[in-house]
Amino acid sequence: MSDQTFDPKTFAAMQLSRPFATYKKKILGKAAVSVLSPWTGRPEGIMMEGDPEKGDETCFYDSWSAAEDAYFTRINKRLFDLGVIIRENRKEQLIPADKKIEQYSDDELKVVVDMKYAALQKVLAETTSGAVINRMLMLAKEMDKSDRIVRALEAKLSELQG
Repeated sequence: MSDQTFDPKTFAAMQLSRPFATYKKKILGKAAVSVLSPWTGRPEGIMMEGDPEKGDETCFYDSWSAAEDAYFTRINKRLFDLGVIIRENRKEQLIPADKKIEQYSDDELKVVVDMKYAALQKVLAETTSGAVINRMLMLAKEMDKSDRIVRALEAKLSELQG
């Protein structure tokens, strides 16, 4: 029997990229922290490194459950007291950067449809799939988005089908 303590809720949160809490290293050097592994439930050490001013991903630690978060804040209290690590409110990133829009789930497309108009226009200009635009149009109507957004989606769909 395996000693892994797999939690389906934690795994689901990881897939949707919605961490329970996010922490950021604020110094230029490296910071060794202790975390509770979401897979085994055991403590392990990780190194937070990179340039926090550039927003390097290695400067961040995401906790995926209340237990992980409580452990992280309790065990690394000295680093918090020194200002080496702070709690960070990262913009919610539901969409991995390396994922193509054709592979987005409906939840991910809702994030796109919910973008500011200029950002949505940029996405529309780069999208060449009528199926994706049609899905976005259906979601926009379901979300009661403005006529301006619905018309932009309809125009793009017409352009692709024409």
